[in-house]
Amino acid sequence: MIHYLRLIRQRLLSENKFSKYLLYAIGEITLVVIGILIALQINNWNDNRKQQIQEQKLLVSLKSDFLESKNRLQQTMYMQKNVIRKSSELIKMYEGKIPRASNDSIKNFIVYGAQSWYRAEFLTGAYDAYISTGNAELLCNNQLRKMLAEYFSIVKLGFEDQDNSMNLLNNMQNISAPVSAHLELTKARKRIGLDTLRSPKENMAIDFIFKQDAYFGYLMNRVAVEHLRYTIQEEVLNKISQIVVILNEEIEL
Repeated sequence: MIHYLRLIRQRLLSENKFSKYLLYAIGEITLVVIGILIALQINNWNDNRKQQIQEQKLLVSLKSDFLESKNRLQQTMYMQKNVIRKSSELIKMYEGKIPRASNDSIKNFIVYGAQSWYRAEFLTGAYDAYISTGNAELLCNNQLRKMLAEYFSIVKLGFEDQDNSMNLLNNMQNISAPVSAHLELTKARKRIGLDTLRSPKENMAIDFIFKQDAYFGYLMNRVAVEHLRYTIQEEVLNKISQIVVILNEEIEL
């Protein structure tokens, strides 16, 4: 093609047809420019296509992380709700508002209620990888970028009053330490290779706990803190659900 165009140019010059040559030259330049523009357009299209593929992979990875984090948070909230319920039952027994339950129930309320603590571990791998690229524009949805930044700043900086809750729990464990060996549940003893016989000091241990005013003082404060943690977790769960909706919309585009 180039050889053919060169022959035409030479023929026009040899025949002194300058005006036609000029028009021809302009046409040739125009063709070259058009070719360059087409090449650039194809290159831009390829780049955009590659970015769209990368964005889709990121969106799918983010969705996977958020669904797993949501599942973990829901499980934690379920367990934490049991902590609050069992702790409240224990307090009512201490205050004499309801009769004492069986020893097995009381031990369950102590081990899996008053002296249990749960916290969800959120997945951040996909978002960390996205941030490490330094390409914030990889995600086209501005609202999604903003929501992700707000969510992960909350998660990574800490959104629960866990230190206060843990301090209260440590104080309670210190008080119950002298009798905690007699309050272990059968399955817990079996898990660590001990016999499953009841401790002969079980009744004494339970009486000891119910006489510790400080223990229940800490427990009451801790129930209040756990209520607050649960409320905040509900808000985070709602944020996760909102983000997952947007991720689904972006993936389906």
